[in-house]
Amino acid sequence: MKRDYYLLKSGRLRRKENTIYLEASDGKIPIPINDVNSILAFGELDVNSKLLVFLAQNKVPVHFAAISVAPST
Repeated sequence: MKRDYYLLKSGRLRRKENTIYLEASDGKIPIPINDVNSILAFGELDVNSKLLVFLAQNKVPVHFAAISVAPST
């Protein structure tokens, strides 16, 4: 069963063969494409067009969200 991936870390999202990797400061996290329903990214991510084409070919939507905190007064 496919699942949604919530990416809370910042880093680089890249593809190697049929696996997506989140490369963060603490290491690589593999994400098998066959296991992905959608990706929800809350951190700052670097991606490239080849990855986005690969995700589109596999019908995997990616949602980017910005988290902002209002300054205290």
